[in-house]
Amino acid sequence: MKRYTAQQTVEEGIYFNPRHLAFRSLQEPGLLPGRKGDTYLRVPALVLLLIGLPLSVAYLIFLPVIGFVMLFGAVLEKLRHRGEAAVRRAETEVARTLNVHTGSFGTRAGRVPAGGGARSDRRAA
Repeated sequence: MKRYTAQQTVEEGIYFNPRHLAFRSLQEPGLLPGRKGDTYLRVPALVLLLIGLPLSVAYLIFLPVIGFVMLFGAVLEKLRHRGEAAVRRAETEVARTLNVHTGSFGTRAGRVPAGGGARSDRRAA
């Protein structure tokens, strides 16, 4: 493929600028757009067809696949959040249950004093 520079007069065709990853199509002979130093490659139409066909097939196959993957990921994320919320609720409920029945988990009202709660007996002695 022959290289051309910006502002150079060229014949009609399709030109590729690798620096900007852009294609330019000229319908009639004229100047290539761009700034000084930009280079272009003339791309034959057959090459575009050979490259375009597999890319379009890949797009048609993977677009729905990506959609299903993203949907599946969103559903899993939602289930994970619900599961975490259920675990938090269960932990809270277990903590409340243990606190009521055993007086543990650090509440002042439920603590048993050292010695088994016989403080009143000590004062009397």
